[in-house]
Amino acid sequence: MDGATGPVAASGDGEVTARFSATLFVGAADGVEGPLLSALRRNTALLQALGIDVPLPRYYRRQFRALAERLEGAAAPCEELSDIWKRLRLPDEPRHGFFSDATLLGGADRLLGDGRLLPDAHLRPTWWRAMFGEIPCTLMVAVAQPLALVSAALARDPEADATARLRAEIASADPRALSWAEVIGRLVEANPGVPVVVWSREEQPYTWPVLMHVAAGLPEMVVTDGLCDGLADLLPAEALQSLETFLAAKDNLDPAFLAGVFEAYVDKFVPPEQLYQVISVPGWDEAFVRTLADSYERDLAALRRMPGVKVLSA
Repeated sequence: MDGATGPVAASGDGEVTARFSATLFVGAADGVEGPLLSALRRNTALLQALGIDVPLPRYYRRQFRALAERLEGAAAPCEELSDIWKRLRLPDEPRHGFFSDATLLGGADRLLGDGRLLPDAHLRPTWWRAMFGEIPCTLMVAVAQPLALVSAALARDPEADATARLRAEIASADPRALSWAEVIGRLVEANPGVPVVVWSREEQPYTWPVLMHVAAGLPEMVVTDGLCDGLADLLPAEALQSLETFLAAKDNLDPAFLAGVFEAYVDKFVPPEQLYQVISVPGWDEAFVRTLADSYERDLAALRRMPGVKVLSA
């Protein structure tokens, strides 16, 4: 096998088994990467016993970024990836690794461009995936209501140059053309045969347990810690503790059961207004925002029909 493209990850000596695979979280919606990493790392002992590693990004992100930028879509030479694997200290018989960089799809400065949502979304995720050579990879993307992404970006730093550019893009673009199906379609086209997993930020509290297992490369529900972390920003601390205690007693990891319990707790403890997103974009009135919200629902339906794309749902 050619040394530039063969699998090259990970035991203490820098070797890797042929069955090693990787999940790459490439970003989009805020409030995903940190909690997901934290929840997975709460299960480090179990995951490493299964040959799964979730290293801290500080041990690989800077090196991966530099390597991917330099290679621009080429596979990394074995020795360069092996050097990174050695620093990560992956399990003795590595089976799967979870790696993330939430900026790869594009930041606020390129949220809109050329009349499209995230016009560069297919570029750097493809470079990262290609950098891994023949190691099987799955790409993970958290989508969210484009209206909310635009509104949050405008509010982040109103005086920044990036915000001024975004205002200009809003003025010239047709918001109804801001399509996640178009974004993911570009990503799929640039990465033929590579599975793409998508979930909506709005449903994330309910799909969280499944999301954790997909990220870890686990086909079965076996992880128990952190299953409620997707609700941490919604539930009061006492309700969250009550939920964790209830689930520990039930010992039921069926995704449908968990989603139903989560929904019941949200209905009981979260005021409805807390679930609403405040959208504030110059020139967009309430009626127009409702129209765009309907477009997002149709967009999610289109994603569910897209070959090569798996949409997580509650």
